[in-house]
Amino acid sequence: MRVVLRSSLQALVLLVGVALPAVAQERVTRTHSTGLFVGYGTEANVVTRQPGAPSSANEHAVGQGLTLGYGFTRLWSAYLNAGWAGFQTTGGNRTGVGSADLGARYHLPTVGRVITPFLQGGLSSRTLSRDVLDARTGVVNNGLSWQTMAAFGGGANVHITRSLAVSGMSTWGATSSGIASPRLHLGVLLLPGAWRR
Repeated sequence: MRVVLRSSLQALVLLVGVALPAVAQERVTRTHSTGLFVGYGTEANVVTRQPGAPSSANEHAVGQGLTLGYGFTRLWSAYLNAGWAGFQTTGGNRTGVGSADLGARYHLPTVGRVITPFLQGGLSSRTLSRDVLDARTGVVNNGLSWQTMAAFGGGANVHITRSLAVSGMSTWGATSSGIASPRLHLGVLLLPGAWRR
């Protein structure tokens, strides 16, 4: 009986010794951050709702965004994000705004085996409201114009499966002249590279 018990305990210890690394491996492989990724979702861009009016206040315009990127390693990836939104101004006109970001992401350690947080930074070109002096009339009008700026932010991918995640990010753009513009994005992210694994 003692021999059977000792053999059973040895087998159990051996089984646990083999299983624990496998469980630990499973805990880190639920997420995926290498290879191609494509995302789509809703975005909020800060613009003006009163182009043409002097010193109009900035507000959010809600639209859509598309993300395309490639993870070179588990930690580093490059991304391109394009966003667009259409809205009606207080003057009754229909207009549109957009943004384009090019940058790099650094993926932080996985949380709870399904969440991959990240930091990102790069360049952004966005539609913003701008006060412009009309040299002929001397009147200051507000209009929409494109501004290129440094952009930084972060977010997280919450994996439903290894190849599908809910993705959220916040990006803040700023220029040396003091112009600043936040943007929010929430959508889904597809990672085709995980299909082969």
